[in-house]
Amino acid sequence: GNPARIWRPIFVCSPDIEYKTGSVEELAGSCVYQVVIQTKYACPWTTPAPTQDTGGGAIIGWIIEIGVIAEVISIALPIVCCLVYIIGAIMCYRKNLKYSKAHKNRNQYYSINHVDTDTVTNTQAV
Repeated sequence: GNPARIWRPIFVCSPDIEYKTGSVEELAGSCVYQVVIQTKYACPWTTPAPTQDTGGGAIIGWIIEIGVIAEVISIALPIVCCLVYIIGAIMCYRKNLKYSKAHKNRNQYYSINHVDTDTVTNTQAV
């Protein structure tokens, strides 16, 4: 909206308090909202407590995903190789069959229409 709303949390160091929030207040018609949050995590000498999701799950997820991908590849790769081999063999057979038919037809053509000049005798009248 216009004017833009602004959120201003104010963190206060309270070493004995996990967290405690005050009420959200708007600063006199300015669309600026602020709240005081007391927490031990605002203290500079404390480290945040680990949360439920520490990021370790992402690593385990990737390991599982890589394992699944490897298993799919180990199953699919031999199948794909066999299919490529079979298709290649069929294509090669068809090419050889086509070549042998053309060769056979050529031999038949020459045997019918070719006249061997060495065996032909001159039969003209003298």
